[in-house]
Amino acid sequence: MIDFIYELNQHTESILTPIHSEIQFNGNEIKIDRSIAINKLKTTLDKSSLVIVSGEGGVGKTAVIKDFYNNIKGSIPFFIFKATEFNISNINDLFKNYGSFTLLYFIREYQGVEAKYIVIDSAEKLSEIEHQETFQEFLSTLLDNHWKIIFTTRYSYL
Repeated sequence: MIDFIYELNQHTESILTPIHSEIQFNGNEIKIDRSIAINKLKTTLDKSSLVIVSGEGGVGKTAVIKDFYNNIKGSIPFFIFKATEFNISNINDLFKNYGSFTLLYFIREYQGVEAKYIVIDSAEKLSEIEHQETFQEFLSTLLDNHWKIIFTTRYSYL
């Protein structure tokens, strides 16, 4: 189970690593202050189990998620999935690359943890997946087990 969670954390890191939350200019690092957006995200997550972060393409939706993740990294369970990863016929296929683990194993691992987050990045692509019921099962299971879900999507798909 430790290896499974480690691999899921690595998956999250691999999605967030290429996202730039700062700009290099003339040898200096310019960090865009996203503290207002992060604080609003935290406040909204305190009130709701589902949150949508939306904006135009390239505006920095996933960069906000990355900065939020960096603030809680190591202290609160946080995993990110691309919406396209749900183009599967069985929800347990989501975890098959990590061994013989299932959604139930994942849920049980964090059963007693109060704060826990899942991000579905580029959620607009969920409309393109063939087996909608697979994602619906994932979402309802997470909500039944008190996970907070963050969707990122472009305005035009909202």
